[in-house]
Amino acid sequence: MPKKACKIFEFNDLIWHCFCLFAVFFNHMKFTFTTLILLCFFNIQGQEIITSKSPYYQYDTIFNEANSPIFAITKNAYGKLVDSTLFDQKGNKIEVIYYNQSRKKSSSESFAYNVKGNMIEWSFYNSKGKLDSKRKYQYDENGNVIKSENYNSEGIVDSKNFYSYDRLGNQIKVEKYFSEGKSIIKYDSYGNEIEYTIYNSEDESTYKTTKKYNDKGKLIQSIIFSPNRTHITNDKYDDNGNIILRTSFIDSVLFSKKTYRYYEEYKEEEEVGYNSKGEVIEKKYSKFDGKGREVERNKSYYDDAELYEKISVKTNHEKYLTEEIYYENIYRNSQKMITKYKTITKYDNEWNKVIETETVKLD
Repeated sequence: MPKKACKIFEFNDLIWHCFCLFAVFFNHMKFTFTTLILLCFFNIQGQEIITSKSPYYQYDTIFNEANSPIFAITKNAYGKLVDSTLFDQKGNKIEVIYYNQSRKKSSSESFAYNVKGNMIEWSFYNSKGKLDSKRKYQYDENGNVIKSENYNSEGIVDSKNFYSYDRLGNQIKVEKYFSEGKSIIKYDSYGNEIEYTIYNSEDESTYKTTKKYNDKGKLIQSIIFSPNRTHITNDKYDDNGNIILRTSFIDSVLFSKKTYRYYEEYKEEEEVGYNSKGEVIEKKYSKFDGKGREVERNKSYYDDAELYEKISVKTNHEKYLTEEIYYENIYRNSQKMITKYKTITKYDNEWNKVIETETVKLD
């Protein structure tokens, strides 16, 4: 955190409370006026405004002498206001206001804390300042959340959560109660989920998942129990902790098999899908560069062990984001009809906009 260049004004609790009420009220009215008042006020008192940037946002934050934030605004890459945040003297958020493209308030959040600094209430409001939802928290003597209640826009409780911990303070169970039933999540001492069960209003289990981990905390098996079937997934890893094989079964019948291969500059994934008879119905292949970006993808589909369709995709992530799709229809509706074509699509650097596209039929 940058050091302050000049002396910082020290507020007492009464002055700060009055100032927060003033800021919150005017933030609900109009951002531009409030921001001007806030920034001028802090500049008069010798506060320093700290600016930081990311590729898409700029953050302007004011800190007190304890290096705790007091007020902050966020703008996007085009200089448009995104949100403004007001903090208490301890650096806890007490209100966040979100803005639309017209700089008008679109929604807001408010926060309340107990004397220990634990959040005891969170509220969310719509653009008109009307309550949309609210959540309240209760804590044990160690500061762990033991209960939370969720309220709807009418201020009525619609769900409750209860939290349990072991003697070391690790969360081992979460019970969620709602109008349609409840769910129970259990964890091991390392925080890994080991069981998740959903019950209906008659307290009957309608869904259950169990998970197992190796001594390094890697998931090695998950089993999903549902009324009609059981889905089992097994994972294997190499000595470096990279997954190398994933097999999935439905009611003890092999459903898919996926292998992972790692090289110095790229990674490959290959998956084979099977029907209930054990016949191959689908093959997939993907290649990723050293940055984890998919650069090649091939898919083949089979019917009665006969190949009927192939799709190949190649992606260039360098100067332009370019995607080439090769499509080959070999067999459909019991008729031999080979059709091949290629589509080349160029995007902007964020995959948001298509710059140009071209489709070519191949011989």
